[in-house]
Amino acid sequence: MFKKILFISLLVFLSACQTSEQTAEQADGVTTAEELAEEQLVVGEPIEGFRKSVNLKPFGIYITPQNSPVDPERFSGYHTGVDVEMNEADLSRDIWIYSVAQGVVVEAREADGYGGVVAIQHTIEGQAYVAIYGHLDVASLKVIPGQNVVAGTPMGLLGEGYTDETDGERKHLHFALIPGETVDLKGYVQSEAELSKWVDPLTIL
Repeated sequence: MFKKILFISLLVFLSACQTSEQTAEQADGVTTAEELAEEQLVVGEPIEGFRKSVNLKPFGIYITPQNSPVDPERFSGYHTGVDVEMNEADLSRDIWIYSVAQGVVVEAREADGYGGVVAIQHTIEGQAYVAIYGHLDVASLKVIPGQNVVAGTPMGLLGEGYTDETDGERKHLHFALIPGETVDLKGYVQSEAELSKWVDPLTIL
C-alpha cells in the first residue's frame, strides 16, 4: 500500500514539473507546437488598405495603351494580379509591404517591369501558392531567398514612382497569386488560357 501511494505521489510530482517547464518555456518566448500551427494558418494583407485600394487595375482586366485607366501605359494584355493604388498622402511617405502568410522567400531582386520584386512560396488553407510582390525598392528589401517568413513580416518599401525603383511605373503594389510552386513574373499575358495559371487574390485573402 505504501509503495502504491509513493508511486502515485511521484507521478503527481513529475506532472507538476512538466507543467512548470512548459510555463517557463512560454514565459521565455519559446513558440509551442500549437502556437506555431496557429501562426502558420494566419493570413494577412500585403499592404495597408489592400482591398479598398484595388480600384484601377483588378485581376484579369484586359489592358491596352488606348483603354488603360493609367496614363501613360506601356503594357498590353490580361492583368495577372491586382494593383493597389496610392492616394496623394501615400506618395510622399514610406509604404511597407508585408508577407501575407507563412512561407519561404524564393526570389528577392530587381526585375524588368517591376524594379524590385519578391516572390514567396506560401501555403494558404492547405493550398500552395507563389505570391508576387512587385514594384518594391530593391535597396529597402529585408528578405533574402531561402528565408522563412510569417504573416506580417515586413519585406521592403514600395519604390518611388517613375524611378528605377519601380522600373518607371507609378508608385503602387502589383500583387499576384499563382497556384502551385512555379514562379512566373509576367504582369500581363496575351490570352485567357494563359491567365488561368493565376487566381484573383481578392478571392483568396
